[in-house]
Amino acid sequence: MKSDKNGFVRTLEAILALLITLLFVIFVVPSKSAPSYEEKGVEVLKPLEQDSDFRNYVIGLDNNCVRRSDGIPLNDKINKYLPPVYDYVVCVSYKGDLASLNLPEKHVFVDSLLVSANLSVYDPKIIRLYYWTAE
Repeated sequence: MKSDKNGFVRTLEAILALLITLLFVIFVVPSKSAPSYEEKGVEVLKPLEQDSDFRNYVIGLDNNCVRRSDGIPLNDKINKYLPPVYDYVVCVSYKGDLASLNLPEKHVFVDSLLVSANLSVYDPKIIRLYYWTAE
């Protein structure tokens, strides 16, 4: 009789331990959430790839870099797709040759696009968008 009671108590202890472990895993261990746009970045240049005004403006630029604070039409296009929590530098170059950019010591995302021509001009250029969370 005593051994039957002992087996029942051990079985009950095992079930209770399993239940406590299961509850701990479900409620206490944090679940991994989807990364926010601040962690994974956003695609800015991809939607602009087919925009003829954007392409014409890029083809007309020389090798240089512009910041968000510069008031040029290129920034207006980019500001439509990049949330205001980001600051950025856009660089246009022929071969990917870039001067020193003086980027901040932060997690900097990079989006790039090759614009080769519009309907009348063949002048391939590489556009690189460097963006990071603004302070």
